[in-house]
Order: sequence, then C-alpha cells, then structure tokens
Amino acid sequence: MFYQILTCQYSKVSKSFFIKLFLFSTLLLLTFSGCNNDSGGGEDDNQTSQSSPTPPPSEDPTNQPPQAVANVTQTSGYEGVVIEFNSKGSEDPDGEIVSYHWYENGSTVSQVPYFQRKYDKAGTYKVKLTVTDNDGASATSNELTITIKAPTPAPAPTPVAVFNIGKYATGQKTQYYANDDGDLQRGLARAYTRDNAKEVVSDTVTHLMWQDNADAKTVRKPWADAKTYCANLTLGGYSDWRLPNIEELVSIVDRKHKRPAMDPTFQNVKDYFVLTWSSTPLAMDSFNALAVDFEDGKDTLYNRADPKFVRCVRDN
Repeated sequence: MFYQILTCQYSKVSKSFFIKLFLFSTLLLLTFSGCNNDSGGGEDDNQTSQSSPTPPPSEDPTNQPPQAVANVTQTSGYEGVVIEFNSKGSEDPDGEIVSYHWYENGSTVSQVPYFQRKYDKAGTYKVKLTVTDNDGASATSNELTITIKAPTPAPAPTPVAVFNIGKYATGQKTQYYANDDGDLQRGLARAYTRDNAKEVVSDTVTHLMWQDNADAKTVRKPWADAKTYCANLTLGGYSDWRLPNIEELVSIVDRKHKRPAMDPTFQNVKDYFVLTWSSTPLAMDSFNALAVDFEDGKDTLYNRADPKFVRCVRDN
C-alpha cells in the first residue's frame, strides 16, 4: 500500500517536473534566439564574414617609358673647346632612370648624367642620349649637332718698313781720311718734294712725309706733350701724324748744310738752337730721351721735362 502511494506520487512529480523542464528549456532557447537576431551579429555572423571570398588583386598598369633630354652648353666652337653635357629634363613617370648612354657619331662616349668633353679636332659631331628605366623601357633624345672649327689663322701683320739710315748718302763732300764719306761718296742721294698748299715735305726715298708749317719752327714742348701734340695734329688733310723715332729724325740731317743742317726743301726751320725731340727714350732711365740739334746735326739725350722743337712725321 505504501509502495503504491509512493509510486503514484513519484509518477506525478516526475511528469510535472519534466513538463516544467521542457517549458523552461523552450523559453530559454527562444530567449537566446531573440538576442542573436536583435544584435545583428554574433559568432555566426563573424564566421560568415570571415568566410567571405577575397576579391582578386587588380593587374599592374602598363609601364610608362622614360623621357630622354640631352643638353649641351654650346653647339659650336674652336679646337680645344670644352663642352658640358647634362641630362636635365630626363625623367621616368612611373619609376626611375637607371642607366644613361651618350652616343657621339654612333659610339658611346659616357654613361653618366653629367660630364665634360674636350674637342681637339675640327669636325661635325652628332650626339644623342638614351636612357633606360627600372622596368627596362628606354627612350632616345633628339640628335644634337656640334660643329668644331679650326682656329682662324691670325692675319699676317702689316709689313712695317724698317728704315735704315745707312742707305742714305751723308752729304759729306770733303775727304778727311781715306775711305770716309767724303772719299767714297756712297749711298742714295736725298730726294724731297714740298707741297706748299699742304705745308708738308715728302721724302721719296724713305716714303716719309714731314710737317713743315710755321709750327715746326715755333712750337716747343716737353717730351710727353710733344708726342701728344703729334698724335692730335691734323695737317695737309692727314691726322695720322706721330713723333718720329731717332733714326727717322736723323734721316733728314744733311751735313752738307749747316745752320740748319737740313735740305733747303724744308722751309720752316730755325737757324740756331734747333733741338728737336724724337720719340726714342733713353733705355737706362725714365728721365731722358733722344733729340737732334739741327744747328749742326748732332743727336744726344736731354731731360724729358725740357721743352724742345717738334717736327711730326707720317708714313706716306
């Protein structure tokens, strides 16, 4: 009897317990299921996100070729000129330039961006620059033409007549010693012509033209001023006068005449104290220069500061 009662009670409890347990489990399951839906995420979502396929990588763009620019400091010159070359302006839009090749008339002359080159031989040189980028693409610049010339020969100097007083006869007629000028009578005779309108005397042997106006027997100046006076002189339509050197000045000394010791063709000459400057300085110092005294035809040195007569000359 007791066993039956216990079994019956147990049976009731068990059914009630299991019913409650079932309901509780169902409610719990619904609760968790609602939370997952409301949150919009969770473990399942994470797993779904991780398993999404990764898009394939995009392909690399096509390599852009570099640009080559050749520059020189000059495109012409004479033998011995040094010309600078540079690649300024060369670039690679999507990488970097890794090599430079400079070609001259088809041959490589340099493999650096900047360099100098000396040209010792005249000729025409064709220059190009080729650059290559880090992806192997290359480009070549426009061709440059460099023209090198041989130096222009210096013009031949204008011949300058070298006057030699020794070719003139001295004019001495009297013999004092054997074989002296009076004895041998050698040398060229003097030959002068005077242009009265221009007031100049021309020597047809030496081809020199001499001043012979009134100033020639009145103007006296220190040596430096005498040179300036002749350089500024305009006479007979000529303005290229100069102070004669000592050899030129001595050439018009005529020793067969005295006071003055000069051919009578020269009209404007004083008789006494006719010290006349030459342009020849004394080599030993800076204070003296040579002059000729046309009273007797002797030449000697005088202080440059002393005023002396001036007779200008020009090449005729």
